[in-house]
Amino acid sequence: MARIPGLLLALWLCACSAPAPLGLAGTLILPEGAQLPVGARVTVSLEQFSTADGPVHTLAKAELEPDHWPLAFRLSLPPALAQSKGQYVLNAWVTDGSGQLLFVHRVHKSRNGRHLTDPARIQLVPVGR
Repeated sequence: MARIPGLLLALWLCACSAPAPLGLAGTLILPEGAQLPVGARVTVSLEQFSTADGPVHTLAKAELEPDHWPLAFRLSLPPALAQSKGQYVLNAWVTDGSGQLLFVHRVHKSRNGRHLTDPARIQLVPVGR
């Protein structure tokens, strides 16, 4: 019976040493005075590509209902990304209830995966202006 508390302690210590989940957090900002229609949706995605004409891989994507601005977001990223080097694009866009694009922004992040998780502050711009 004395082994059980020791085993539980060992399991608990292993659980405590697990790495924190990798994530990319940030804030989306609308232009001053901009209004969104009811039913608007926000999408944020992180994509990786190897060359300018190579395939693009979506690593994480989140769809949000904008209830206040600035709007905070967080993407959960694959743990292996922390050790990788690559070309990354952080996309954010806002659509109305019918899917029409209203605001957009793209941030090119070309750096080591360790710095990829630095907080992002994204200023959205109206489409067509």
